[in-house]
Amino acid sequence: MVRSNRTLSLDLEIRWPALPIWVLGWVLLIRLDGWLNLGNLALLLVLFSAIAGMWLSALASMAISGMSVLMFNWLLVEPRHTFHVLQDQDLLLLITMLVVSAVVSFLMARWRWAAELESQHARYSDDLRHWAEQFREASDMPTQAELLHNALTPLHSGAIGIGLLED
Repeated sequence: MVRSNRTLSLDLEIRWPALPIWVLGWVLLIRLDGWLNLGNLALLLVLFSAIAGMWLSALASMAISGMSVLMFNWLLVEPRHTFHVLQDQDLLLLITMLVVSAVVSFLMARWRWAAELESQHARYSDDLRHWAEQFREASDMPTQAELLHNALTPLHSGAIGIGLLED
């Protein structure tokens, strides 16, 4: 599927807040290392994942969350700078972080989809209301036929013909 530059630009405009949220999250995690225990740091990571997920697609959010869990393991879980985990509870913490982040990513994507669908329905409803008002205000049949033709033309790729019957 080929995407236009305008669509790509629009996608980037919509998604840009996720980057500063993740950067702020990681700066905060690194600064609070030693002040908070590993469980609290993990909760902060899940929180930032959920907030950034409001702007990311489900796939992007899950991928970034997965990379963040790996970085969390690398930077904050003993032994540091390895992907090994010494304590079983730390492994459970990492797995839980990954699963919760994935669920939140899915729910956020679903929420955005529902909001977009609701917006489309609202636009469609407004269009129908506007068309009904115009149709009601049109006093003669030729004007009503023209309004009907104008309303149907965008919905059909072929030619549209409207026949009027005289009494």
